[in-house]
Amino acid sequence: MKLHYTVTDQAYLDFNIHHVGQSDSIRKQARRVRLSLPVIVSLMGLGFCGFMTWRFGVRAPSFAYLAGCLAVSALWYALYPWRYRKALEKRLKAYFAEGHGKEFIGDFTLELLDDRLRTEGVNGAGETLYGKVGKLFENKGCLYIYTGSMTAIILPLNTFDSEETYREFRSHLEEKVRAAKETAELA
Repeated sequence: MKLHYTVTDQAYLDFNIHHVGQSDSIRKQARRVRLSLPVIVSLMGLGFCGFMTWRFGVRAPSFAYLAGCLAVSALWYALYPWRYRKALEKRLKAYFAEGHGKEFIGDFTLELLDDRLRTEGVNGAGETLYGKVGKLFENKGCLYIYTGSMTAIILPLNTFDSEETYREFRSHLEEKVRAAKETAELA
């Protein structure tokens, strides 16, 4: 089975946003950043409040400062995922605007062979054994066929004539991947 398709910069952007949400290491790093700033700011507020009360006996202004620190912390915690996503989008759009990433967007061909996937694009061809294919994800009008921990074939669903054709393709691919992995386990 051979498919011809076009990957747009928006599809590549959507894949990266999806990958950030699925990657354990990226999620762990984002969770650390999301929690660390509120903790630091809250501790600074508590420290200032304690210092002002201990040193000067002043409570009202220091509690106002503490309340402000806690509000900033809550806002950071609540808005960080949205801000992170927007920053990622901005960086990727700038990346494309600078003329980079041409190897990720454009016209491609995907061919299902007996023992491997073959892709051809503007920068050449590549092959992946079915046993090396990871997860399959469907998101925002694309099928992501992971061929590595951070790489995937981005296959727009509008490549297929109908939903039935897509389902046949996906089940055929899943069967080939399953058979290759079972064969590798037996060996």
